[in-house]
Amino acid sequence: MPNVALQKVNIKSHLTGLFLYDGKTDRDIEIYPKTLEGRTAMADAIKSGTYPHPITVSNGAVIEANTVPPLEMPDAPATTYPAFSTGHMQAELATGAGSYTNAPGDENVRGTITDSSGNLTYNNVNNTLGATLSGFKFVHRYQTNTSEGGIGAYRINGGSWVNFTMTGNDGTRKTATLSNDITLQSGMNTIDFKWVSGTQWAQDWIEITRDATS
Repeated sequence: MPNVALQKVNIKSHLTGLFLYDGKTDRDIEIYPKTLEGRTAMADAIKSGTYPHPITVSNGAVIEANTVPPLEMPDAPATTYPAFSTGHMQAELATGAGSYTNAPGDENVRGTITDSSGNLTYNNVNNTLGATLSGFKFVHRYQTNTSEGGIGAYRINGGSWVNFTMTGNDGTRKTATLSNDITLQSGMNTIDFKWVSGTQWAQDWIEITRDATS
């Protein structure tokens, strides 16, 4: 069987000899022995693009076998994430503004959010993807009891307030997209809502989703 060992390699410029980046590869000791001649033969094979094993660069990129290493470090492979959804996070389980009766669920709302009610806060918005990421879609469902429209605002993790508009829906509920691109830190996040002007409203649920990336 071949005598193969893991070998660190330094990629250098063939013009200046300057170090460019490093990586690791398999080394067949029988073909490239651990001697000056073996090291030279291995270096020449890598430089000429005839080395028979792939090289894994320190950032995770892979230079295929029998390929001349580029003069610039290859880009790291993109990290993939599965599709994500919080599901409907009921306002009844949030804290702060408003009150509710009966069990939490899509059939109930928490209200109302007014100029004097303070903030409504969702404390447990859990990003389970393991990294701080953008590209989350943010949707909520709300209810107003008049035909008057209004403006509310939300903020994430104590950041800047972002205004959104609401239409009067006379006691019915409406689903609206607040943003197609919010950022959530890894783990728990906090989202606050507050009244800005116009109609008061009752909050039903929020949902945050993110498409799978590959």
